[in-house]
Formats: sequence, structure tokens, C-alpha cells
Amino acid sequence: MPSGIMPSHPHSHGKRKGFCEISSSAAGILVWYLLVFNHCCVFNLEGRYIFKKNPINVAHLPTLMLAIGYPIYWAEMLSGRASTGVTSAAATVVFLVFALFVIFRERTSIIGAFEEFNAWFRSLTTFDRIACALMAVFIFGIFLITCYASALPIHLQQEGDALNYHYSLTRQHLILASFAHIPWSAFDLFLLPVDFALAPYWFVTQFPNKIPQFIFFVGLVLIMVSLVRHWQKKITFSVVLVLAFFFGSHGHGIQFGTAMLDLVNCYLFLAMLNSFIHRVQWLFMIEACFYLWAKPFVPVQSGMILVFLAVVFFLLKYAGFKDVIFAGNKLDPTWIKESGIFLRKCVLGFILISVCIAGPFIGKSLLYAGTPLFPFAPGLLSHHQIAEGTKAWDSLRGATDYWMTVTRNTYGNGRSIIDFVQHFWCVAVPSQGVNNEFDYPLGLTYLIVLGPFLWILFKSIKERKIFMLGWLVVIFWLTWFQGSQQSRWLFLPLILIFIAVALEFQRPSKILMGCLLFAISINFISIARAHSSDIRKFGQNVIRPSDRELVHDSVRYIKSGQKGFIEWSTPEVAYARFPVVIREESLPNVLAF
Repeated sequence: MPSGIMPSHPHSHGKRKGFCEISSSAAGILVWYLLVFNHCCVFNLEGRYIFKKNPINVAHLPTLMLAIGYPIYWAEMLSGRASTGVTSAAATVVFLVFALFVIFRERTSIIGAFEEFNAWFRSLTTFDRIACALMAVFIFGIFLITCYASALPIHLQQEGDALNYHYSLTRQHLILASFAHIPWSAFDLFLLPVDFALAPYWFVTQFPNKIPQFIFFVGLVLIMVSLVRHWQKKITFSVVLVLAFFFGSHGHGIQFGTAMLDLVNCYLFLAMLNSFIHRVQWLFMIEACFYLWAKPFVPVQSGMILVFLAVVFFLLKYAGFKDVIFAGNKLDPTWIKESGIFLRKCVLGFILISVCIAGPFIGKSLLYAGTPLFPFAPGLLSHHQIAEGTKAWDSLRGATDYWMTVTRNTYGNGRSIIDFVQHFWCVAVPSQGVNNEFDYPLGLTYLIVLGPFLWILFKSIKERKIFMLGWLVVIFWLTWFQGSQQSRWLFLPLILIFIAVALEFQRPSKILMGCLLFAISINFISIARAHSSDIRKFGQNVIRPSDRELVHDSVRYIKSGQKGFIEWSTPEVAYARFPVVIREESLPNVLAF
């Protein structure tokens, strides 16, 4: 609830203006980058369509959404044209124009894919047709529920992070027309480029929406299908399996239709992998940058994974393993050499785009926290905006300590060998109501694929083959186990397991089909129950009472021409269209200043 009005920003205007000037320069680079990206996405230097190189380019439309939204957000924020917290339709219109253009140009390929699937379906036995048809019914039902839930404003319990900072902070920056640190928010020192890129779409409607997350959900499904189809060279049962694994996954299903960004990050990794395989340079660089700089821990974790993956590779090579396979297919030396050449071509562009995407956030983290990746190692370098020994600095360090100790140990049962063995079962099933010690239960499809995946991995070792996708999953999983152990961070490696197992079992047994049909039906019921209370609800009827209060106060604030900050008691201010300040410290989210 509001507790008062403040006439000025808690930080001095001089400090904020200096940083905004830096941000304005960055925004100028970003506008150039958008023009270059739009040019290179349509034509390459030889005058051919780059999208034509990628037969599944429709799946990469969410990447275009990020590339368009990011510079437009900076332009609207720094110009002050979105000072009421509502963005223009510029990003939405530009994206829709490009999306319609791509879909129209690829209409023949899309129709051909449906015809190919229809021909494959007709070749199946009666039992397989019935099983696939029943799966399709439940998958379509889940898709419809997800679509409906995505059309509602943010309000769900599992959308806590979205309300806490994804939406709240990006809207506050629009209102303030400044990129300067919001002094009461620890999350404001995080890497937030994906949030900034999606904000022009979130706030173009009357209430904050989550339609972009639905577009990424669709893109993720298309990317999974496309990767499997690429490695199989045609449509096979593997395509059905990967869809059944994903839509039957309880862990992933919890986030269908929500404002959370975990599935967005899954999309970015798989899209990056797909662009790499098809040698689409600009898409690869942009997707790699947005994935790498999506969250503060991603660069750290990714660096560790690459190092350990390289160590495993060379150790296996030293042990006499000769063949290298990625997802069931042997990688020939020519392909590996071409991959190295492709990556070298991407280095300069990756660095330049990283400067645009991550540079402002790294700069702010250095200025205020003395570290390029807050909350890691605050005070490592000199920091001019917050002096050591002050209340603000002690609060900042307190937030870091909380994340590194309390939050890290909040999930899971421990990190001993026994805990490691037990967690494979514990992470799958509920033990605390509908949740468990790891937050979301991963569900039945995880248990279905775990055994086959381990069998594929051990088979590759027995055959002295280096199974790169398998070792990537193993190392990813181990870094997760030593980290926070929150199950949603397993969404990505679990999808990689889905793909690996789907590629191995090209002709599933009737028992497996029956288990998958059961898993999808159970997940359908679970998702339907989770959203059943929102049926026939729209607008203010669905949002929380506290958010409804923010909406009413925003209307009064704007109509009265009121100026200055409003004191509030919680950081969940996504619905506020006025500048907010929070005075009461509440670590790790709210800082003292």
C-alpha cells in the first residue's frame, strides 16, 4: 500500500544523468545494430536470402522479436515517451510485419512439411495411428489452455519472479526514463537484456501481458521438432516422441502459459544450436548473446561447462575414443573443421553484439557493485556509486550473502553422494503437496527417459564413442547439483535428454506409447486444474487485489498530473504506472539505501 509521496529520486540527478549519457551512446549503437540485423536477416552479401539457408526459419521468429524489441525499448526509455509505463506499438508492428513476411515466403515449405507428416502418418499401423491421434488430442488441449492462459494478465503464484523484477523493473525504468540503478532493488543490478527486449511487447496492452512468452513457447516446440527432423533427415516416430516427452513433462507444464522466462532461455539455447548446425551466422550470434547474458549465473555456468566438456573430450581422446557423435550421428572431420571456421567468423560479431546487449548491464554492475556480474564477488573492483561502509553497501553485501548461502541451500536435500543418488527419484515426485524439496516435480516423462538416456551414454562408452550431447547433459546436471538445485534450472538439460532418447528410439514399443499417453493425459489434467479458476475471467477480474489497487492508484496519479515518487511496501509493482520507492529493507529483494 502507498505510504507517501517523495518529490525527487533517491539518487542525485547528477549521477543519474552521467550514466544516462553513457546509455544514450549505447542506444545509438543498438539502433545501428538493429538496422544491420534486419538487413542481414533478409539478404546476405551475395544477394540471397539468408533465411533460405535455414529450412525451418519460422521457428526462429522469437529471435527476431528480441532483436527488434531491445533497441526500441532503449529508445522509448531514454526518450521519455513511455513515462506512463505504456510502450508504443512500434516493436509489435515491426515484428508482425516481419513475421507475416517470413511465414508468407515460407508457405510452400510449411505446406510441404504437413504433407510429409500426413504421408508418414498414413504409413503407420492402426494401433500407432490411434495412439498418435490420442496424444495429439491431449497435446492440442494443453496448447489451447496455454494459449488462453497466455492471454490473461500476470497474476499466478508461479509468476513470482515476473512480478518481482522481470516486469516491475523494466516498467520502472520506462517511467523514470533512466537506466540508473533503482536503489531499492538488488535485482536491478542483474543482467536483464531479455527482459528489456520483451518489455516493449509486455506493456503495449492495458495490463502487462505474457503473449511474447507464448510465442517463445511455440518457437521452442518448433525448434525441438526441427532438430529431431534434421538429425533423422525426415519425419519419423522420433518427432512424435520428443513432442510426447515435452508435453507430458510436469515440470515444463507448470510454466506453460505463465510469464516466467525459463522456457525462453531453453528456446535461446536450442535456437542457437539449430543456427550453428545450419550455419546461419547472424542468428547464431544474436541467440548466443541473448542466451549467454540472460542471467548473471549463465556466463559462469556456461564457462564451467565448456571447460569441463573440453577436459572430458581430450581425456576420452587420450583413452583411445575415436568416433565423435553429437546426437546419434557421427561427426566427420570435415564437419568439425567447418564448425571451427564458422565459430571463428562469429567471434567479432559476437563481441560487438555482446557489447550492445550486455555492456550497459555490466557497466552498471561495475559502477554500483564493483563486479561485472552481480551478485558474484561484489567489491572485487572499485565502485564509485555506493561507498563501502555505508548502509547501502552493507545491504548489497547482505543480499549477495543471502543468495550464495540461504537461497543456494533452500532447495534439495544436500550434496553428499547419498543425496546425489537419491535426488534422481526425489526430483521427479511431489513430497510437499504438489511440490517437493526441489520446487517443481519433473514428473513422469523424466522418469521414463532417465533410464534410456543413461543406457545410451554407457553404450557410447562401451563402443568407445564420444557422445557429446550426453556429456553436455551430464556436466550441466552436475553444475546444477552443486548450485541452487531448483528443478526449473533442469528444464534445458531435460529437453536435451528428450531429444537424445527420441533419436535413439525410432520405433517405440506399445508399452512406451501407452506410458507416454498416460503421462500426457495426466499433465493435461494437471494444467487444466491449475488454470480452471481463471475460466471466463479477463482484465481486472483475474489480477490480484494488490495489483488492482496499483491500477486504481495509477489512474488517479496520471489524471491528477501528480509528480514524484510513491512509497510502496513490496517490489511487486508491475501494474504501477508511477515511480515507486521502497524504504523498508527486505533481503535479498529490497535493499536499504
